[in-house]
Amino acid sequence: MTRTGQRRLPSNWHKPLLRNKYGKTDIQGDRKGRPYKHKKMKQPVKHLVLHCTATPEGRAVTSAEIRAWHTNPTSKGGRGWKQVGYTDMIHLDGRVERLVDNNEDANVDPWEITNGVEGVNAISRHIVYVGGLAKDGKTAKDTRTPAQLKALEAYVKDFHTRFPQVKIVGHNELAAKACPSFDVQKWLASTGII
Repeated sequence: MTRTGQRRLPSNWHKPLLRNKYGKTDIQGDRKGRPYKHKKMKQPVKHLVLHCTATPEGRAVTSAEIRAWHTNPTSKGGRGWKQVGYTDMIHLDGRVERLVDNNEDANVDPWEITNGVEGVNAISRHIVYVGGLAKDGKTAKDTRTPAQLKALEAYVKDFHTRFPQVKIVGHNELAAKACPSFDVQKWLASTGII
């Protein structure tokens, strides 16, 4: 309050007000008050990116482990991300688990963004299968179980049917990685998906 009884505006009054995923009004943006580009609006999905967890063949992985690996601070062995890297995970038994909610439309809303591939997350959906390394834990290997193969094929076919304009790629096609430890384009052709 000023001496005249009027309320003072906060020092950051000029910064844009945006709604967060909970519908609350927040002041968000970079240090100069500009809104983050990915916070402005939803973007159309352009990629479905396939990943592996880069864990040894046969080793089960839980969603809690994925969350810890991705969102724990670096001081606690995590990557310090705000969100996990994948929308869905295919377990060894073929079960598909949702890691990040989405509304299943053809757009990536700001609250649906996952951290799968730097530079394309705002226009991508990411799915991961558990595995991707040989038993030694170092050598890239296609370790998809028969149940995972069946689940991944059903998932990708359904996605492609609903969104035929979306390009289906492996992480290794967008970044210098071995992930997902198999040639996605050859697999898509062999399954008749594209």
